[in-house]
Order: sequence, then C-alpha cells, then structure tokens
Amino acid sequence: MTADAGKIADLWLHNYSSLTGARGLFCVKEQRYDKPDLPENRDFGGHGFLRSWMASKRLLLIQNCERARDRRYSAPIFCDSNFVRYCEAFCGQRNLNQQHSDAFRRAVEYLLPRAEVTSAFPYMVENAESPDREKVRATLRAFAAFKLTSPEYFASHGRFLTAGDKLTPDDIADGCLEVMGKADFRTLHTWVKDHYLWSRIVLIKAALLFFEDRCKETETLFLELLKFLQDELGRLPQFEIYAAHRFFLLSSREPFFSPVQQNTMDLDRKIRSMAGIWLIGGAFSRCFPSERLSSARFHSQFRTSCHSTEGS
Repeated sequence: MTADAGKIADLWLHNYSSLTGARGLFCVKEQRYDKPDLPENRDFGGHGFLRSWMASKRLLLIQNCERARDRRYSAPIFCDSNFVRYCEAFCGQRNLNQQHSDAFRRAVEYLLPRAEVTSAFPYMVENAESPDREKVRATLRAFAAFKLTSPEYFASHGRFLTAGDKLTPDDIADGCLEVMGKADFRTLHTWVKDHYLWSRIVLIKAALLFFEDRCKETETLFLELLKFLQDELGRLPQFEIYAAHRFFLLSSREPFFSPVQQNTMDLDRKIRSMAGIWLIGGAFSRCFPSERLSSARFHSQFRTSCHSTEGS
C-alpha cells in the first residue's frame, strides 16, 4: 500500500506537537522519492525469483528531531535453501540442466552487486538439526564463496572466488556453524519451528477450503479459514492470514501459489517448501521487526528487506 506524500506531510504537520522526536518512513507514490539501490521484484527464467515485501521503493522519511541526519537504505536479502544448495552444486561443478543453469547465472549476476546483504539464514535454520555437518559446512562454504565474488570476477571467469582479501569461505562457513551451535540460535530455531508448523497448517487448510469449492467468494473462504484458526488452532498468525487471503484472491495467477494444484502428485512436499517461504515473511519479520523483509528464492525464492541507517 502506498500513499500520497503531500497528504502524509500535511497529516504529520497537523500532529507535529505530538510527534516530538519521532521519525516516520512511508511508502509513497511520487517518483522523486525512489531509492534505486534497493532491490526490486525480479524473475529469473521462470526458475527463480526475488520478491520484496515492501509496498514500494519510493520512501518518504520525516524526522521530527534535532540533528536529523540523512539515512542510508539497505535491503537484506534472505536466500532460501534451494539457492544456497545451487551455490554448492555450482562450486562443485556438478551439471545442472540448461534451464536451471541459465536461471541460476541470471540470479547470481543480479545478486552479486548486492552480495554483501545476502543471507543464508533460512538454510541455517532449516539445517540446524542436520546430522551431516560436513555437508552443511560445504554448502555454507559455497554460499560464502558467492558472497566474496565480485561481479567483475564472475563476468570474466564464470566462477566464484575461493578466497577473499581477509576471510576465506572456510572461515565464514566455520563462523556460521559456530553460530548454529550457540544456545541463542537453538532457542530461535525452536521458536521458528513452531511458526513453520503454523504456516504449513494455514496453507493446507487454505488449499483444502479452496479445493472444496472454487466458486465461493474470497470473503466466504477467508471467514471459514478464520473460524478454523479461532476454533481449532487457537491462533491467528497475522502474516500467514494475509498470505492465505492473497491465495484466495489470486490463486495460480500469483506465481508463488502456482504449485498448489488439486491433482499435483507431490503437493505435500511443495506445501512444506512454500511454508518455509511464508516463514521467511512471517516469523523472520517478527525476529527482525525493524526490517521489511524481502527474499530470494530459487524454484523455491529470494526475499529482501529494507532498513535504514544513519549517514555520517
């Protein structure tokens, strides 16, 4: 949802005395507020895509405080497990089919200028209990090699770097494994597993309601879902409810929901994967409330989020 910058400014001015020391960041319609460095929705050959949870890259900042400073905007990109695993396959020179190989390269070319803000956190959470630590380490090492690679090096050599100026991929992978072994991460992982379960339940119930009667109006399906969540689940997870409403409204017209087909043989696997993406948008946004999530996904996705920091 975007708004008119003039109307926001007038409303802020009207309440100025009540907003001492406040700071507001708003998604607006006007082109002059565009932040071109922020990533935007992208599709990579139909086999991967980047989705931003922000309503717009046009951001109006209003600061009601002394010593107001310019802001620098950045957008962390949470890469899903499939993309991280593709990095490992690419580094290992294992053959990908041509379509996936082309799509992966296109994704890498777009992400490399932003590699500093990419994160394998979804993969780390998903594999926190994996018994194959060497496999996890090799995969994180490959993702680290991706992050260390410059766009120019990739364009010239067609591969990832094996060492950086200060850190090596091994150093970064070992650091990730160390984080995964700490008590704080284990606590977060337990919490995230609960949210993943809620995401999967909401998606399954939404799909069942939709399959039972496709002719029902969106409002009817949505109310039936809310009744189930209230009476049976005993929870009303906000982000998942929003995503379910989008499913009822758009169904297969939104690429994210296209795997949810009544006669799909591996529907359960696809729902598990999709629930993980809902997790990025829902639970991770609650983990990092100051950030607006976006993500990248590779036949699964990528997501990015926006936050701002003070300029010097």
